[in-house]
Amino acid sequence: MIEEIKEMEEDIEKLIAKRKTIPCKIPISQMPENTRYNRLHQESKTLQNIIKMICYRAETALASKLALHYKRADHEIRALVKSITQATINLDVDNHKKLLTITIYPLSNQRSVEAVRNICDMVNEMQTIYPDTNLKMCFKILNVDLR
Repeated sequence: MIEEIKEMEEDIEKLIAKRKTIPCKIPISQMPENTRYNRLHQESKTLQNIIKMICYRAETALASKLALHYKRADHEIRALVKSITQATINLDVDNHKKLLTITIYPLSNQRSVEAVRNICDMVNEMQTIYPDTNLKMCFKILNVDLR
C-alpha cells in the first residue's frame, strides 16, 4: 500500500514537471486546424465586413446631409451622427393608417435638434415603406425647446 502511494506521488511529480514545460498560451497559428476556436470562417468574416461597410456608408450619407446645417461640419458631424444613432426613440405602429412612426427624443442642443428635424422632413418626403411591410415610415423629433 505504501509502495502504491509512493508510485502515485512520483507520477504526480512527473506530471507536474511535464505541465511546467507546456506553455500557458500558444499562438492561434500553432493550434491544430480543427480546434481553433476563435478563428472566423472566411464567409463570416466577409459578411461582417460587408455589414460594417454598409453601416459606414449609411453614416457617411447621413453626415453629408447634416453637413448642410453646420459651418464646421468636419469637426462636429461624426459626433452628431453618433449621438443620433444612440438616441432614444419610440416606435409606434398604426396598422389602420399603415404608418410606422419613429419619434426621436431631442438631442443635447437646439442646433442638433433642428438639423435632425430637417433630415426627418427630407426622409419623410421620400415616403419610404418599411421593408417587408406595407407601413410608411414617418420620422419626427419630439418638440422640446432647449433654448
